[in-house]
Amino acid sequence: MLADTESVKYIVDLEKRRNKDESRTDEGPEFLCKIEIGEGERRREVVNVGGGVGREEIMTKAAEEAVRTLKAPKEEENKTKMGDLVQEDVEMVDV
Repeated sequence: MLADTESVKYIVDLEKRRNKDESRTDEGPEFLCKIEIGEGERRREVVNVGGGVGREEIMTKAAEEAVRTLKAPKEEENKTKMGDLVQEDVEMVDV
């Protein structure tokens, strides 16, 4: 489990779109979503994404990004373990 037993909090906001120079644009507003995991002092922000056109869409986008973010260290650790396993436990032979 990625969040294990910790609480997960989705914080959705609606904001005016901005240009790259931070000036407001005439386009409609965009949805933003931040995901936090944990409680109290252990609470940490996992992702903060924007560019959504709807509430459900931005929550899904944030959840997908959070999964990638939380899986990355575990996948790297598994690759390292598998690399060690292959080097130590596999012998190449000709048949």
